[in-house]
Amino acid sequence: MEGLSYEQARLENAKAYAKFWENPVENAPPAGESFAEVCQRVGEFFNLVVRENTNDDVVFIVHAGTIRAILAQALQLEPAQSQLLDITPLSLSRITLYRHEGALSWKIDFINSTAAY
Repeated sequence: MEGLSYEQARLENAKAYAKFWENPVENAPPAGESFAEVCQRVGEFFNLVVRENTNDDVVFIVHAGTIRAILAQALQLEPAQSQLLDITPLSLSRITLYRHEGALSWKIDFINSTAAY
């Protein structure tokens, strides 16, 4: 259903459309993945990057859903809670990871900045 307006998606498959909107975090659109699955997949990759990059800055250029999934991981949010975060298109978000004696701590520097850097 990629590339369709909400109305086009509803007309194409009303049953799947209705099921998705009953619980968009847990219910996947046709041939897609649920947001909970996105959070799982992104979280696994994000944790891998965190483990492998101990001294380097890492930049991700990603969609809003991926940003929500990363923020869910850093803030220890459930997928439904991270859906409450509004991510502005073409904005910049930055989080900082602190490591101390094996412990990890996140700081949310900013979300949705549109200022020039």
